Amino acid sequence: MKIVIFTAYFKPLLTPRAFRAFELAREFSRLGHDVTVYNAITRQGFDYESFRKEIDFRLVNLECLEFAEVNNPINESKSLLRIKNRIIKILYYFTTNSWLKLLFKIRNSIQDNESYELLISIGLPFHIHWGVSELLKKQKIKALCAVADY
Repeated sequence: MKIVIFTAYFKPLLTPRAFRAFELAREFSRLGHDVTVYNAITRQGFDYESFRKEIDFRLVNLECLEFAEVNNPINESKSLLRIKNRIIKILYYFTTNSWLKLLFKIRNSIQDNESYELLISIGLPFHIHWGVSELLKKQKIKALCAVADY
């Protein structure tokens, strides 16, 4: 079965949605399905080329956004670092229009008429679902079954 997954968060990002998207792709691939993952957000400094060699499915980074992790200075506790990272992400979320960029990048991600048996859209932000619905409406992508996970 041909399966496509659209997600904003994917490994190595440390979020529940990244874990879910990665585990879905890995398990479908392990079961013998042809899996493609469209990932919107990348992590700065991560070696995606080496990572692609380790996995058994196709990973396409749309490179809409790039997150950088804050390094822990010697004198900061882990809880303070977690709070600082969370504040940086919240400020980033509310002070940029990057989520709209994500919508347009997803809408333009597939140029030819792809067909899949299963399409999974993993939301938050909801722009992932919005972009995928545009792909389906314009028939840039076809799916026998489409699942929107939020």
